Amino acid sequence: MTAICTDAAQIIGKSKLLLLRIYLAFSLLLLVATGANTHASSFTQLHIVTEDYAPMNYFEKGQFKGISIEILRAIWQLEGIAYEPEVILYPWARAFYELQQQPNFLLFSVAKTKSREALFKWACPIYESEYILIAQKRSHIRVNNINELTDYTIGTVRHDISDLQLRATLPSDKKIISKPDMKLHLDLMDKSRLQLIAYDAMSAASMLKKAGRVPEDFEKVFTISQYQTCYAFSAQTSDKIVDRFNQHLATLIKNGTYQKIIDKYKQPEANLFH
Repeated sequence: MTAICTDAAQIIGKSKLLLLRIYLAFSLLLLVATGANTHASSFTQLHIVTEDYAPMNYFEKGQFKGISIEILRAIWQLEGIAYEPEVILYPWARAFYELQQQPNFLLFSVAKTKSREALFKWACPIYESEYILIAQKRSHIRVNNINELTDYTIGTVRHDISDLQLRATLPSDKKIISKPDMKLHLDLMDKSRLQLIAYDAMSAASMLKKAGRVPEDFEKVFTISQYQTCYAFSAQTSDKIVDRFNQHLATLIKNGTYQKIIDKYKQPEANLFH
């Protein structure tokens, strides 16, 4: 009987030892896995914000879509992050203000201008954007130089690059109307209260369709500027985060993923305004 008890005690002891070894082995694997993914956690510190600006970035049917969104997802995959980036939709004016105030803040898509370059840290490119003025074809407006713009009332997105440039260039900004929503400008255009709208050439067709308009009824009448649009990081963001982000973006360009994303969203209507 004593021998049986001793054997039982030995078996129980061996079982406990085996469970302890399994637990330690599992803990070690978990520690290694966590350590291997430590670099990815730095990206998850970012507060990521975008605006509704199709086809670059927009929210549709409960999910984010667009060129910059898909590039961001591909960067997350290269970084080894198992889940999608958490993105918040802001009005442009608020987003741009927060970019100047908050640490670890990422905003896209942002035109990289000389005046903005030193304010932020950058990952480029998302796209080479052309900022234009569009008018209704029936208005027969023709603009040969920027001085002629003083004859027209122009609708812009508040604090957008076109808004800022027009205000800085024109002798007076009294005929510039800034609003957060382009549909409001189109309604004013229908009432002949403004004649021109400033927008990105690639996105103009999508904007018009979303507002219930026919893109073919409009035309480009003037080019304001051309800039590279990029991911902009607040100045307080770690250089290591920005550098690693740029490395992944360069990889996507090199392996062809970047161009596939651009081609996917480059709809035929976009050529109407180039």
